[in-house]
Amino acid sequence: MFVTWLLYQKLDVEESDEDIVQIQLAQAWNFGSEYEMPAFQNKVMRKLVEIISVERVHPDAVVEAYRPLERGSLLQKAFVQQLASDMEEEVEGMVWTREDFTGCALGGDSQFLLDLQFAGPMGDVEDYLSSAAPGDA
Repeated sequence: MFVTWLLYQKLDVEESDEDIVQIQLAQAWNFGSEYEMPAFQNKVMRKLVEIISVERVHPDAVVEAYRPLERGSLLQKAFVQQLASDMEEEVEGMVWTREDFTGCALGGDSQFLLDLQFAGPMGDVEDYLSSAAPGDA
C-alpha cells in the first residue's frame, strides 16, 4: 500500500472485505506514524473514515489502533468516536455495546475503555487529519 502511495499518491486497497481493509488501513496509519509521514497518514485516514462511516468498525482494527504505545492518536480517536456513534444507532441490523468488547483484547485496555466512555460524535474527517502534512492531497 505504501509503495503505491509513494509512486502514484493513491492507496491500493482491496474493497472485497471491509473488515480486512480496516485492519490494513490501521496498520498503514501506524506505519506512517512510526516513520513520521503525515501526508500518508492523512490519505489512509480519509479512506478509513469513508469506510467506517458506512460500515461497522471492526474490533480487530481497533486493536491495531491501540497496539502502539502512543496513546491519544488520531487513529484511536477516529475509531473510538465512530464506535460511540455505532452504539447509538443500528448498523447492518446490529448495535454495538460495551459488552461486545469485553471478550476481545480491547476489553482489558483501560485506555480504550476510558476513551470510549468519553467519546463524542464522529465529526468531520478533517478532525482526524495531521496538521503537519504540507501539500496533503
